Amino acid sequence: MTLTNVVNNSNYMTDETLTSSNITGMANNGIAEVNAKAKTRLPFFEDVSTDYWAIPDFWVLRLIEPYLSFSIMANDGDSDPRDFHYNRFLTAIDDFIKNGLGDIATVYPDDDPNAGEPTGFEGDSSRIKPIDVSARTIFWRGW
Repeated sequence: MTLTNVVNNSNYMTDETLTSSNITGMANNGIAEVNAKAKTRLPFFEDVSTDYWAIPDFWVLRLIEPYLSFSIMANDGDSDPRDFHYNRFLTAIDDFIKNGLGDIATVYPDDDPNAGEPTGFEGDSSRIKPIDVSARTIFWRGW
């Protein structure tokens, strides 16, 4: 599915028109939100006409269309439609976390932020290395 297909749906849902200059950036903001909330590493959209391959089409529609609709309505003065679309987006993320992570086409390894290399962590908690923080205050945000 291309971003153009998603935008056509979003334009219909909002009775507005999203301009081509903003589409990719807004959609990539939606992908960033999904990545942050679902702890995934989905790639960004390259442009409006390239098929997005990382997740099935129905997840692209479920996740990105409400985000684009929310983004369009954020420019209007009425908060009800904006909140309606944002709540659709949040519901879609919750569903994606509960049911859709198995639909990701490619598994993205966690990278060590310092070395830039894969950590090799695959979910086995016995491979987690303890960190001695007895003498320091650490604010952990993950990577």
